[in-house]
Amino acid sequence: MMRAWVLVSLATAWMAAAQDVPSVFERQVAPLLKRSCVPCHDEKTRTSGLSVLSIKELIAGGARHGAALVPGKPQESVLVRIVSGNLTPRMPFGKPPLAQEEIDLIARWITELKPEMAAKSERWWAFERPKAAAPPAVMQTGWVRNEIDSFVLARLEAAHLSPSAEAPRPMLLRRAYFDLLGVPPSIEEAKAFLNDATPGVYEKLVDRLLGDPRFGERWGRHWLDLARYADTQGFEADRENYHMWRYRDYVTGSFNQDKPYDRFIKEQIAGDEMPAAGVEARIATGLLRLTPRFQTTNIQELRQLTLDELTSTIGSVFLGLTMRCAQCHDHKYDPIPQKDFYRMQAFLTPMEMTEARAEFTDAAMKARVEAAYADTKRRLDEAQQRFDEYQREMLARLEAKGVKLPAGDTPVAVAAAAAADEAFGEGFVRRFTPRLLELERRISRAIANGVVPNTEDQTFTLEEKNKYLGLLSYVDGNRGGRDLGVLQREIRRYAPTAHVVRNVPNDPNRPLFPATFVRIMGDFGRPGEAVAPGFLSAITGNPNPATLPSDQFGNVRTWRTPLANWIASAENPLAARVMVNRIWQHLLGSPIAATPSDFGRNGARPTHPELLDWLAVRFVENKWSVKSMIRLIMMSGTYRQTSIRSPAAEQEKDPENHLLWKQNRRRLEGEAVRDSILEVSGRMNSERGGPGVFVRLPEAIRERMTIKNLPSWTPTDGPETRKRSIYIFQRRQLEVPFLSLLDAPVFQSSCERRAISTTAVQALTMMNDDFVAGEAGHFAERVVREAGPDPREQAGLAFRHALARPPKPEELDRALRLLGRDPQQGLKGLCRTLLNANEFVYVD
Repeated sequence: MMRAWVLVSLATAWMAAAQDVPSVFERQVAPLLKRSCVPCHDEKTRTSGLSVLSIKELIAGGARHGAALVPGKPQESVLVRIVSGNLTPRMPFGKPPLAQEEIDLIARWITELKPEMAAKSERWWAFERPKAAAPPAVMQTGWVRNEIDSFVLARLEAAHLSPSAEAPRPMLLRRAYFDLLGVPPSIEEAKAFLNDATPGVYEKLVDRLLGDPRFGERWGRHWLDLARYADTQGFEADRENYHMWRYRDYVTGSFNQDKPYDRFIKEQIAGDEMPAAGVEARIATGLLRLTPRFQTTNIQELRQLTLDELTSTIGSVFLGLTMRCAQCHDHKYDPIPQKDFYRMQAFLTPMEMTEARAEFTDAAMKARVEAAYADTKRRLDEAQQRFDEYQREMLARLEAKGVKLPAGDTPVAVAAAAAADEAFGEGFVRRFTPRLLELERRISRAIANGVVPNTEDQTFTLEEKNKYLGLLSYVDGNRGGRDLGVLQREIRRYAPTAHVVRNVPNDPNRPLFPATFVRIMGDFGRPGEAVAPGFLSAITGNPNPATLPSDQFGNVRTWRTPLANWIASAENPLAARVMVNRIWQHLLGSPIAATPSDFGRNGARPTHPELLDWLAVRFVENKWSVKSMIRLIMMSGTYRQTSIRSPAAEQEKDPENHLLWKQNRRRLEGEAVRDSILEVSGRMNSERGGPGVFVRLPEAIRERMTIKNLPSWTPTDGPETRKRSIYIFQRRQLEVPFLSLLDAPVFQSSCERRAISTTAVQALTMMNDDFVAGEAGHFAERVVREAGPDPREQAGLAFRHALARPPKPEELDRALRLLGRDPQQGLKGLCRTLLNANEFVYVD
């Protein structure tokens, strides 16, 4: 009886709305799907990429079966087939199956659904080319400074919310400095801005900061996060890429030059293939050299792992897509078949990694490097002499014990032969003489494996063995798979060389087309279908191979250029969108689309899609100028809002500030905190570029500063260690604790958005770390030099240096009481306290 009643009710409902198919969906089908299919298939979870909450989403379908319904054809619709059990597993999964009358309701509704409703519904928003909609009309027109504000304000007014007032001048000044330069303003710079009442003073400030060379260091750091920059290869040996710093300096220079972003893309993917490729374009391909060296002894597997990582990185960094998901199978959320992953990879297959001569084009840098080389060469010669002398003593000891050693192969002769060898470091072990091999065996049978010198052979004492290894560690010529010795590594860094890529040369009479195969389940040992280079079919709309330019013999000369041109094309719907979203992220504290490297179905939808598209179109119209886009955003009223506002209505309706009713308060990254401390103490070394520097690390991690008995971190206390944090040597297997505690990652993979944590260890480190304590002392000395003995002047100057403002009356009173108890220690305590203030490590 109950079943009959349900059938009658459903039939009645259907008849009542027979002429209104969308109404049937809203009143009958949608509640049924929501009850049975959510939470697995709502807008947020999208299991297999499918949401069932709208007709458009059902037609767009998921990644596994495609469109969930075919208008007018229930028998072909996945939705009907899967709830009926004709497709497995039957849905809803883990819940009772739908009653037959419910399935019939869905089938009748699909029968009545008109095909025209499917128009354009299969395209995901990010795969449609951006269109610049006209800025919407708003009521509070006086708040609008440029088009950005119209888009933001329209959303606020629709939600019955209001924007915040403009930030006070001191707050705006500090925000601009940290966003553009990553350091606080000097007292003189702050005074000049705050006392200037002429119109356009803020605009002039932004223009001046955009032209400051520190801009490239600040925004270059953002890009290096994406590029997974490191100076070493990672994993157990963590061997150094001696010239990778040239790529880092290329990045900072590109941002300072305001290099058009489309050219920036092309140079990094295919700079070596560009017509008359210069030094800079070749260095740019260092991006493709930043993949970690994977742990495998199989050369074919290593190459495949490297190609997989590069394909995934290009997809996430430039296209904002999680292409790695398609390495083993069709993407479960986005329309990226596995074949497309390997079609993209095919552009990279002919590539090989190499080193190339790259002369220093900057005269000042060339002079610095040549001077550093000469000094290091002198120290290396001295170290080699000390080592040779000690080695001769040890050889004499062996001979005195009756060990028969071949003559005529002195250590000096061996070292000279090795130094003259062009493959120095690669073939040194083959030139190692029997005399020295015997010595090495006696000193450490397993030196190449990093084993502690054994005590079984009593020819030499443990102290003698350790002394030998210590001397050797500075002059070692790369034996047993280890990295070079300390001074040998330093010498290498100064060579006019860069880590680059190039295409494997072909025989013009025998054209070579490197084969790329789909790897079954991502297994390099299971090649499947062969594929030709091609672009993502979800964007181009077709799976056709790309056209590759070739010469008269059929040889392809520019494999990666078509890929670079396609990514950087104005026709590509993703590149410009992804980049302006990243720029917005660094200026507003949160991107418009909250997953900057995932614009697919499993990523977050943009909070302001029309604004994102408008910015993307404007970016291309302005010739891909990053500085122009930054200036546009910083001129807006949206950017200039205060962050100090907590009205009840806004907090209740939009607690995460998605609608941008205020500016976001942000904790500075570890690098910016360290740089600010050095800037305030007056000890910042403003020298730019050059090989990475080795700052002093805590004694507690000394044992981690060696790899296979070889020093991997050789800190100094010289002025070079006080350069900006972007110049600290990036070793993948050894983080700098101060930066790591403030959430600076070790870059094994691309980092789209840094984690921000708040822990007790951070507070304890800021209070007790030797670096902070030492710089607080120098800060106090600076204050005394500049302010003289007057405590009131000292306190005021300390606040202006650290926080770009004078102290409040109550702050000054407490500071004077502290200075009154012990002027010298009190001032150090005040300076240390200011470096620990929330206001110092946060930007409002």
